[in-house]
Amino acid sequence: MSKQLMDEYIRLLKKYIDGMRWLEQRTKDGLDTSKDEEDFIGLVSDPMRKVWKSLTDNEQQHCLKLNTLIEAFNARIV
Repeated sequence: MSKQLMDEYIRLLKKYIDGMRWLEQRTKDGLDTSKDEEDFIGLVSDPMRKVWKSLTDNEQQHCLKLNTLIEAFNARIV
């Protein structure tokens, strides 16, 4: 398991979750998020996909389990 890649993925996953929640709230508030969404894709989503492709199958499975727990409990990564 590549600790550096896993740490980077989890760092990006935290940004992804926090960013998605922030974007959803801004959308609910009736604000235009189109520029924010573009920034989010370039700064978080695309880099996260790139790191994901570099992870081994076992690392990806670990991350999927982590994401399932986060979604089930509406948790945050600290």
